[in-house]
Order: sequence, then structure tokens, then C-alpha cells
Amino acid sequence: LTIADRMNGITEAPHGASTAGMGHALTGDAPRMMRVLYVHLPKDGTAHNLHDLFPEGSMVSTLTDREIEALDADDLYGDWTAPVTEAETAAAQQAAAKAKKLTAKDRIRAVLTDAMTAKEIRDALPDLAAGTVRNALSELAGEGLIANPEHGVYGPLS
Repeated sequence: LTIADRMNGITEAPHGASTAGMGHALTGDAPRMMRVLYVHLPKDGTAHNLHDLFPEGSMVSTLTDREIEALDADDLYGDWTAPVTEAETAAAQQAAAKAKKLTAKDRIRAVLTDAMTAKEIRDALPDLAAGTVRNALSELAGEGLIANPEHGVYGPLS
């Protein structure tokens, strides 16, 4: 449903394939397909029957066969109004977790399997700046997410 539908009191989406979100079918952070309308207007500036494409009070609400084929090829086309299954939800959560970049804190906790000095932790994560490791260790210890039994020594919680 669009915002306009909701404002007009419409609470149920009409049956059929929705075009909502189809203009930008997103995967990750980049649009995979975008709909663009090209119109050649007369040089005199008149609309030249442009209103026939968009009658008053209507909007483009169907996909072209070519758009459907492109979405289907990327496995993005389907009944967008159908309820999401548990399997689809689980798959989406797994994909999101996989795509999530690990933070410095996440990476430190992953290498911190036993008591280690800050230098040993920095050596295990050479692509992280020393200051980043030091700050993350302080924050993790302060948040109670890792043990800090003595100055400069860190370990997993027992």
C-alpha cells in the first residue's frame, strides 16, 4: 500500500503482483534495476498527449514483460503481497548476518580465546591500528564483555 492509499483509508492491498518497490529492486546497497520513462516532447513545448500515458488520478501500476524478465532473472520477481514464510525470513537473516561487516570489537572477541596481552591481540589483527585495538579493548572491558584480570592482559569471560 502507498502512503496515499493509507491516507484514503485503504487498509488491504489489492490482489495481484504489486509494483511497490519494483522501481528500485535492491540487493545489498546498489539498485539492480530502475524504471525510466523517456518521452520525446514536441519542440513547441506542448505535452502532446502525455496525459494519455498518465490519466488524471492514476499512476503506472504494471510492469512491462521486459521488467518482469529482468527481475525474474535475478530471482527478484514474485508475489510481493504474499506472506513471508519462516524459511524466507531465516534465509534473509542469514544473508544479513553474513553481509554484516565485523567491527574491531567483534574481531578482537573472535581472536581472544585465552588470556592475551594487548600486543598479542594487535599482532593477531595487523590490519587494525594500535589505537583502534587499544580503544576497543578498553570499551569491551568497560562493557563487561571481556575479562581484564590485570593491566594490559585481556581474556574471554569465564
